[in-house]
Amino acid sequence: MSDGVHLRNNLGSEESGNGLTQALWADCPLDSIRNGTIQGIICEPPLHSYQETATTVENACGLPTFDNDCTVKGVPAAGGGVALFGTSDTNEGSLQIGGDTAAAFVIPADSASGKKLWFEVEVKKSLITANKAGFFVGLAGEGSGAAGFLAETDFADVDLLGFWNKEGDDTDVDIVCQKTGAAFDTILADAEHLEADTYTRLGFVYDPDGPDKRKIKFYVNGVPLTTYVGEDEGDATVYLGDTTNFPGGEEMSPLIHMEMAANDDVTVTLRRLRCVQLL
Repeated sequence: MSDGVHLRNNLGSEESGNGLTQALWADCPLDSIRNGTIQGIICEPPLHSYQETATTVENACGLPTFDNDCTVKGVPAAGGGVALFGTSDTNEGSLQIGGDTAAAFVIPADSASGKKLWFEVEVKKSLITANKAGFFVGLAGEGSGAAGFLAETDFADVDLLGFWNKEGDDTDVDIVCQKTGAAFDTILADAEHLEADTYTRLGFVYDPDGPDKRKIKFYVNGVPLTTYVGEDEGDATVYLGDTTNFPGGEEMSPLIHMEMAANDDVTVTLRRLRCVQLL
């Protein structure tokens, strides 16, 4: 019996041609997890199989849906994709692995107990005019894919780590984190500048064996950034041991959420998603 845990895997073990960043995934033992040689969780939902589904119902691709007048549907993208489409102010919608019942991934407050984690998505936004719509993509606590998760300048009171395109911005994507009970922290502002209807790769790696100043390393379009999450106070502005502000030890799962801010047509499309953690 395999010791590897698979969450809707679809893309296979080949890195070439699937649009993800080879440098980010180079040391991820996907095949060994799949054959049970190494214990781990692979989350790779087959987005090509997504079909429009009632709110909170788990779709064939394993992504429960929340929609508040936002249409969530499959799109004919290379390899398949899911689009969140809004037309009016306050429309919102999301997809989250596990919905409100399960979250499989944990970045601990102390790397001595941590297991390596890799995360990457490929996403695009159809319109980048300011004050039209915003989105978040990353990891968040179970049940975060719901009404009010994302506002113009803030989040609901949930655990999260990921990438945020604010409603008031047109192209900018910030890297942020938040722990329940505290305000969000901006790890890096303007980490990426979007282009309309153009896919962007956003990812990170948590390495418990990495240098204390570089426990979480971020990537944008395959390029490693030079802003990191550290281990303890003094290692970096944001650090794992900050039990008040960083969601260390909290269970989270992949989430994408879109919030409309105007009466216009905006689509946020997720083409690929992969999250892996050793056990």
